[in-house]
Amino acid sequence: MLFRSDTNNFKLYINLLDEDVTFHELLPETIYKFKKIIINYQEFFNLDKHTYIINDLQTVIKEKYSHLYTDYKDKKLILIKSNRNKNVLLENTRINCEDLLLKLEGLNYINIIPEETDVFLLALMLMHAKKIIFSIGSVLYTNKIFFNKNATLHHLDKHQKNLACVGNLYHTHKVKHIIYYNNTIQQIVNKLGE
Repeated sequence: MLFRSDTNNFKLYINLLDEDVTFHELLPETIYKFKKIIINYQEFFNLDKHTYIINDLQTVIKEKYSHLYTDYKDKKLILIKSNRNKNVLLENTRINCEDLLLKLEGLNYINIIPEETDVFLLALMLMHAKKIIFSIGSVLYTNKIFFNKNATLHHLDKHQKNLACVGNLYHTHKVKHIIYYNNTIQQIVNKLGE
């Protein structure tokens, strides 16, 4: 697998590898010729085929890192690609919902901005979350493997129901779907059960 070493994905997956594994940094602005590369886009969002790795990774994180943090259990979390996120490649999947974020923070939700959050604390919070509100986009891809199976999940979509990037979350978890632009802030809060 190819990762940049400065990413959260790399920090997570390195925990699954033997200590004697060697890494070779791919340099920016450099062209590489690979003898063989296989990309299967259908596999990216299908977690069923990777549960053994996900379970191993969750176990390693709990064993190695849970003693470093004290207050990460039973939280209500917001994981929405919003105007607060700095590292956004696709602007059209961003939901500009500052009023909603402020209202939810007033109801004791924690707004997570992955690029500003320690990756191991983030994983622990997601594994022990009571409720998670999420949107599609880069805030979801790796983070969804840590979603607590017993948490209440709310999928907030910008305009219409979009399940393409959510993968099998709707099969493995109980997920409630909410369209942002069809509702007032209070209607969304009511649908969240607050």
